[in-house]
Amino acid sequence: MMKAISEAFERRPLKTLDEDKELMLRLRQIQTADYPDMDLFSRTRASKLAMAVGGPLFLAGLFLVLLKAPTNPLLGAGLWILGALIFGLGLTTKRAFAGWGKKGRSTGL
Repeated sequence: MMKAISEAFERRPLKTLDEDKELMLRLRQIQTADYPDMDLFSRTRASKLAMAVGGPLFLAGLFLVLLKAPTNPLLGAGLWILGALIFGLGLTTKRAFAGWGKKGRSTGL
């Protein structure tokens, strides 16, 4: 992208990038191109679900810890830690929990 922008500036000075329609088309092509050899990070549904479950658990546990809830204090800390672990795995792992959905399915044999 930087090379395309520098080439556009070499052709003529620009106040804004969107002045050059050819440059904008080239940048759009670069952004939407498929690069299979680069193995770019693609989040799976399981990873997204882990983030969607882990985030609220983390916030609920944090809320209980900060309010010093009259219930069991370990409950808040446990939720906080569990939520952070689940969210962190979903955020950083390419295929977090992806194999869990396949264990219960029969093979049909």
